[in-house]
Amino acid sequence: MADSFPEKNEFPEFEKVLAAKKDVVGSPVITDQELHELNGPGNCFLACEGHVYNVTEFLDHHPGGRLVLERNGGTDVTSVFRKIGHTEGARIKLSEFYVGDFFMTDDGIKKAAALARTPSLNKGAAVVVTSAKKGLPPPP
Repeated sequence: MADSFPEKNEFPEFEKVLAAKKDVVGSPVITDQELHELNGPGNCFLACEGHVYNVTEFLDHHPGGRLVLERNGGTDVTSVFRKIGHTEGARIKLSEFYVGDFFMTDDGIKKAAALARTPSLNKGAAVVVTSAKKGLPPPP
């Protein structure tokens, strides 16, 4: 069963902060393939709940350590983010690093579904199969 995004107003302060950030940077659409390409040595980009974040500057400040972010770089971390039970404060902090909206391509959905069905390969990887496409326009 795929995750769904939080209900609107479930985190009202986060929604306000994220909306303000979007006003500043706009809302570019970043595909799963582009997310993977953006991530690499010296860069850590993550997708979470339909948005993409550049958390590179936060690596040394993450309470769980930089390794957890680096291991999940270039992927959709929605499931893991929710399992940890991050607070609205954590979401607000995350919003500081917003760079765009996430769009999972059909190929990405197939790969994510295959990974989710392969327990030996799915070592804590966060997989959101259908909700990643919810409400986002196709990439340019």
